[in-house]
Amino acid sequence: MVLDIDHAFPLILKGLGVIELNPHAKDKVADEARALQRSKKNIERFLADVANGYDAATAGSINNVDYKEWKFFINRCFEDAWRNLISEKYTYSGRWEQLPNDVYTFERQFSYPQLHTIAGYLKKANATKSVHPLVDDVRALFTEMAPLGELNDKLKTMIQKRQPKALEDVKVKYLAPPVGTPSAQVLAVLTQAVDTSFQALLTNIENRYLSIAANHPKKVAEWKPLKDQREYSLYHLYMSGRVQAYEAFNILSKILKADGKTFLPDYKAIITKIARQEADDVRTDFLVKNIKKINSIVEKKGDFKSCRSIENTVRIEGFEGSFFIEFADGASFYFVNSVIWSSSKYGKPFRAYPLRFHHVMLSNGEKMSRPSEKRMHEIFVKG
Repeated sequence: MVLDIDHAFPLILKGLGVIELNPHAKDKVADEARALQRSKKNIERFLADVANGYDAATAGSINNVDYKEWKFFINRCFEDAWRNLISEKYTYSGRWEQLPNDVYTFERQFSYPQLHTIAGYLKKANATKSVHPLVDDVRALFTEMAPLGELNDKLKTMIQKRQPKALEDVKVKYLAPPVGTPSAQVLAVLTQAVDTSFQALLTNIENRYLSIAANHPKKVAEWKPLKDQREYSLYHLYMSGRVQAYEAFNILSKILKADGKTFLPDYKAIITKIARQEADDVRTDFLVKNIKKINSIVEKKGDFKSCRSIENTVRIEGFEGSFFIEFADGASFYFVNSVIWSSSKYGKPFRAYPLRFHHVMLSNGEKMSRPSEKRMHEIFVKG
């Protein structure tokens, strides 16, 4: 049977269709227009990502970076649907007080549904004997999400795994450009810059997680239950309210015992392992995302002469650097790439890899104005 994606997820699409307005916005009309546009884009991307996921499953493989981005966005859509269809309707603003005790206990056993938890959540929802509209809505939402959880299980077995060294992985992704080609030279310069900063990045991530762990006992001691909380839990401490501390919750859930207070004996070793994995992921993602953009310009332009890193611009806080590329016909440009740790409006962290172009000179000696990736393809490669 062929899945009708446009009509298979009405509840999730309904949840994504809820617009959130800024009560402090000066221009209410403009704010509503922006909110509607965000909602529309999220719905369009959700449908596209679901289709891409099924296409990848049919093809039998998916790139590791693409899989991570797919999983992150689908999980975010799950969270938005749960928040708008369940939490806003039944628990926020004191509504939880109207729930029967058994229904309240039922709802409290679930955090935001995720691809890897949805199968277990659906079993719990189907097993309950409680009768209430909340139970019906939760069960219906989980039932709709379940096929995507099954799709995720399939895709995890189809991921194109990285080789032991990230550099080898990048070469495989780009069909191992022969030594001496522009692609290989640009890759070599970027890789050297990344390797220079790798240990500092790893230390930075590890120290950030150790700081979260060190601050946890103080937060536990200061914790006071909100109106809709009846007992302490790690989830209540970090994930209650409209802005959640995802990073702290994620790392602490892996290094604490079930009570949410006591550290595992080897928690520092666990932090080191997690930090190493994240640093490796950042390293690979940084190379992959940047080399694709730069090489598409270099190869299309032709007449490549050289690429070099600008001294003292590779930041130890992460992978950030300035680089200079010149061509035999006199054209040249600088580009600055970096890793930015940011978070969504609900506090969920994510990484962005912006790429900026500066001092772009055309072969005729003229400086190109307003350099952007689009203009580099439309004007620079032809000038």
